[in-house]
This record gives sequence, C-alpha cells and structure tokens, in this order.
Amino acid sequence: DHAAREIDPDRPTTLAAYERAWRDDLEREQELGRWIRRAYSLPEPVQRLGLGALSGEIGVHMDRPTSLVSPTHLKALLSRFRR
Repeated sequence: DHAAREIDPDRPTTLAAYERAWRDDLEREQELGRWIRRAYSLPEPVQRLGLGALSGEIGVHMDRPTSLVSPTHLKALLSRFRR
C-alpha cells in the first residue's frame, strides 16, 4: 500500500517517502516485537507464567504484535481472571 501511494516511477526521489511511510507504520510493531523477544530470556518460571496467561485463543495478529494490547484482546484476557 505504501509503495502504491508513495512511489512515482518517474521520480526516484519518491523512494525516500516510501521508506519513511512504511517505517513510521511499523515502528511500534517492531519495538514491541523486540520486547517480546527479550521475554524469551526471562527465567523459565516467569516464561511459563506468561505463556499460561496467554494460552488458548488470544487473538493476536502475528504481524501486528500491538494487537496484544488491543481493547478487545485485553477484555478477553481480563475476563479469564474474573472467574
């Protein structure tokens, strides 16, 4: 989508706008992905606790880690603890 919107084949300088657009769009996703990867270095009991809290149908889009903290997902996650 960014390429179609930003790149003009007759103007090579538009590549910079394309680069900025996709990086701006994915910046939060990449940062959260880095934090999630760091969680794999936590002690095993902490990892098990986190995986247990997120087990089952969690509704997180694999290409959009920020969907982990979407209102819909948080509501579903918190409803597990109200039982």
